[in-house]
Amino acid sequence: MPPLNALVLGAIMLLANLAPNGDFEKAGPNNLPPEWRAYASAGASAAIDATVKKDGAASLKLAAVKKGNAWAATPLFAVKGGSWYRVSLCYRAEGFGDKGWQGADASARLVFLDEKKAGITAPGGKLPNVGYPWAIGFPYKDAAEWTPVVALMQAPKNAVVANFQVSVNSSKDEMSPSIWVDNVSICEYQPAPAKGKSWTYKPKVALHLYKCELIDGNAVADKDKQKAGTVVSGPYTKEIPCG
Repeated sequence: MPPLNALVLGAIMLLANLAPNGDFEKAGPNNLPPEWRAYASAGASAAIDATVKKDGAASLKLAAVKKGNAWAATPLFAVKGGSWYRVSLCYRAEGFGDKGWQGADASARLVFLDEKKAGITAPGGKLPNVGYPWAIGFPYKDAAEWTPVVALMQAPKNAVVANFQVSVNSSKDEMSPSIWVDNVSICEYQPAPAKGKSWTYKPKVALHLYKCELIDGNAVADKDKQKAGTVVSGPYTKEIPCG
């Protein structure tokens, strides 16, 4: 993991939500969000859930059983090549346990396509849109409370359209994972006008991520002059475009 050497603070400006019915207040055919597509293998399911929700009337629930999977996706929307997009949502999860990966996983992603509607492969990847930098992998554990997730993703220069996808998978017969998502928002990210001030923090000692997970963790000054056994830590950050 590369060291955290600088933290840049500034303002951002967000535009309209590109995910239709991202709060899942409206139900369409087969109890799915209008315009969204979905798939569920035998025994799995993808549907709006009016019982479990972050707020409002409902959320989207995806459930998988016995080496199955389920996914849902928004319609395609236009993107600007090279522009940044902020993806945010809240989620809950059960059936994953608390011992790390046991055969169940869930993720969300932006899938970028070129002018020929062909999937674009991520830098260093072999398959379109697998892993960083356009995917969010949820922790391999249950989340009884609604948990917010925010990520910034830059569209490749040859991207013309994209869509948002969320999925849950089970690779073992004994697993039955479920994930709920609510308040899905995809917005173009633009730097705010150059007004006010910004600050850059450069620690004397490089900070390294330590025992980190997707949602929370610590940055540790591993060479700090403290007594033996002392750990000096604080919230860690992710580098984002200036502005």
